[in-house]
Amino acid sequence: MEKKKIFLLDDEQDMLDTISEILLREFDVVTESNCLKAIDILKVNKFDAILLDINMPVMNGFSVYKEISKYIDLRRTTVMFLSSITKVETKVEGLELGADDYIIKPVLSRELLARVKNRINRLEKEAPSVYQYGSTRLSVDSQRLEIHGEVVDITPTEYKILHCLWKNVGKMVSKNDLSQSVWGVSDIDAHTIDSHVSNLRKKLTEPEVEILVAKGRGITLNLRV
Repeated sequence: MEKKKIFLLDDEQDMLDTISEILLREFDVVTESNCLKAIDILKVNKFDAILLDINMPVMNGFSVYKEISKYIDLRRTTVMFLSSITKVETKVEGLELGADDYIIKPVLSRELLARVKNRINRLEKEAPSVYQYGSTRLSVDSQRLEIHGEVVDITPTEYKILHCLWKNVGKMVSKNDLSQSVWGVSDIDAHTIDSHVSNLRKKLTEPEVEILVAKGRGITLNLRV
């Protein structure tokens, strides 16, 4: 089973090493100590959970959250603040921004793992059964695509691709991640992926729902206003 992907931002290297060592017991972990570099990573990569320190130079964790929320839909990603700040006002500010949890450092290993897993699992259970934008509708239960009420003939693989992209709408999904999600392995030939994506793009006939391919970066589903 593929491990969930966690992104961890903390400007203190010792703390970054300690927390990542805990998380690596059960997750794939990407770490960063620089806020601006972290934002660049988060703009184009999909993570199941994002853990942000609050007190950092250049930008604090709240500012990082606000910045990345301009580029990606964080409703389907668990976001948690990690901080040694115990003030109730600060905790409330973080939660009111939209974060799923606020964890006081230092944190016990088992508690951290349990809280991250629980938050990820809760979001997965809340996943919608229907994705719809404009006249385009994708039903998860029946694995059916409809446009203007008419059923569109898509293959099971095309459905899995569209479902994966819609779950990560607005985010850049790498071909490795798409391969893992659709085929269960991360090394499907790029030509195979391109062929399926190309066929699917032709079937999405409404201009407000489009699949964009960025060479060398990945694939994204764009919902146009």
